Amino acid sequence: MPMNSNERALTLENSEELESIYATAAIGGDTSAPANAEDEVDFHYVCFVKSNKSDRIYELDGDRRRAINTGVLLASGDDMLTEGGLRIVTEFMERQMSNGSEFSLLALVLD
Repeated sequence: MPMNSNERALTLENSEELESIYATAAIGGDTSAPANAEDEVDFHYVCFVKSNKSDRIYELDGDRRRAINTGVLLASGDDMLTEGGLRIVTEFMERQMSNGSEFSLLALVLD
């Protein structure tokens, strides 16, 4: 279904089925979820993904309302573990460390 990014976000945000599935998964973990989903949290996941339509990398942050376009990889066909992807992640890490934030880093790769 052709939609712009705001329409996609609203469709996901307004999906009662997705909300129910997410709520079930959220209560299955060891960490208690905040009563208000808009409350500030100290720990959450940030994910970097490559667009399947371009060589752009997007930052998906559970604390933000939409994906952040972090830039283009250096060469077509690069991925997150090549120079362009590592540059984007390194810049993110430097910003977090300058703010005094603590974080862990994980890469999901094919073997």
